[in-house]
Order: sequence, then structure tokens, then C-alpha cells
Amino acid sequence: MLLIGHGSLCLIDVGDAALRSSGNMLQFLLRTNLMGWARFGTLALKELSVWHNAGHIDADAVDDYLDIEYKKMLKI
Repeated sequence: MLLIGHGSLCLIDVGDAALRSSGNMLQFLLRTNLMGWARFGTLALKELSVWHNAGHIDADAVDDYLDIEYKKMLKI
């Protein structure tokens, strides 16, 4: 959801910056939300990493870890 939200923000942002800059590259960069683009890039790289590593998780090890944590929580 964050990837779609930030992607929408970046599309609207680039359209707004393009209209307001009138073709001037410096004005375009000044009007662009660079932190929004950086966040979108970070989320996109995380999503690609998840797709690449899909199926490589040891489900039994995760279940064992969660069982240990649940037992710790119930002792408190």
C-alpha cells in the first residue's frame, strides 16, 4: 500500500513540477519532492527484494521462533 501511495504522490508531483517549471530543468528539480522520490525508490527496492527472496524462508524455523516467543509472553 505504501508503494502505491508513494507512487501516486510521485506521479502527481512530477506532473505538477513539469507544468510549473515550463521546461526549465532547474525549476523542475526545485519543484520536485526529492524526499518523496527517495522514499518511493526505497520502497520499490524493498518490494523487489521480497519478490526475489519469495519461497526462501524456512517456515519451520519461523514457527519454532514464534512458539518460543509466545511461551515467553505467557510466562509474564
